[in-house]
Amino acid sequence: MESSGSEQLSVFSAYLKEKISEKGWTVKEFGEKAGFSEKYAYRLVSPKRDFVPSDETVEKILKALDLPCEQGQYIVDLILLERKLGDPVYPGHPDLPIPPVPQPAPEPEPPPSPPGPAPHPPAPPVPVPVVPLPWYKRKDVLVALFVGLLVGSLTGCCSMWTIFHLFILGNYNWGF
Repeated sequence: MESSGSEQLSVFSAYLKEKISEKGWTVKEFGEKAGFSEKYAYRLVSPKRDFVPSDETVEKILKALDLPCEQGQYIVDLILLERKLGDPVYPGHPDLPIPPVPQPAPEPEPPPSPPGPAPHPPAPPVPVPVVPLPWYKRKDVLVALFVGLLVGSLTGCCSMWTIFHLFILGNYNWGF
C-alpha cells in the first residue's frame, strides 16, 4: 500500500467516516447498524486499512447509510477503482471519480396555517325593478307611429286616426 503519509485516510475511508459523522453516529453505532463487528467497522475507516471491501460489505454499508443515489454510486466507484488497483486509493490519484456535489438539505415545510374565518357567502343578487319605459321611448311604439304617419299621410286623416287608436292608445274599440 502506498500513501503519502503514514496516517492518511484513503478516499473511501475518509468519505465513509464523513457519512457516518453526518448521520450523527459513532463508528461503533455504524457497525451495529451495518451488521459489522466493532473491530471491522473501525478497520473500514482506519488509515491503516490494507484491504478492499467485498461486495457484501459494500451492500451493507449502502443499506446502513441509506445515501442518495449519487453518494452511493460514488462509494461503489471508489471500491471499483480500489479493486482495479488492488489497494486503497489516496487523494491525488489521477483516476479518482468525481465526488458528488453535496445537496442542500430540503427546507422543512412550514406548518399549515390555521384556517381563517369562513368566507361570507355571496350576497344574493339585488333585484332590479323593471320600470316600463314611457311610450315615447319604446321602439315598437315609435315604429308604429312612424308607419302610421307615413300611411296616414298617404291615405288621409281617417286612416291616421285609426292607426293612432290601434297602436298608440291600444284602443281596439272601433267605435269613435
